[in-house]
Amino acid sequence: QYIPFFGSSELSRISPFHPSVLAEKYQRNYRPFLLGAPGTQSLSQYMMMRSAGDAMKNKKVVFIISPQWFVKNGVKTDYFNTYYSELQTYDWLFSMKKVTPADRYLARRLLTFSKVK
Repeated sequence: QYIPFFGSSELSRISPFHPSVLAEKYQRNYRPFLLGAPGTQSLSQYMMMRSAGDAMKNKKVVFIISPQWFVKNGVKTDYFNTYYSELQTYDWLFSMKKVTPADRYLARRLLTFSKVK
């Protein structure tokens, strides 16, 4: 059984605290499915998560939050540009049935990046 683990650069460094190491050491009944890379932050992770549609609905998911994400201006443009997917954005827009506050927030955030405008 796989459980999605959303993270960032910490997923690329194997240490005693890495999710895969801990799952094996403590003989968990799941295998971490690692999603993320250095530079991914909650904005790109949200887009990944919502593009999975109902596949993750009512399922266990783990988010590893990095303190360096919490900066005034958010994700750096270079990092955003690296992981931004136009296809995910199109999927979000064309599958929307009703505009929610989360949709409005996401639209405002995306429009702050020149790659989206």
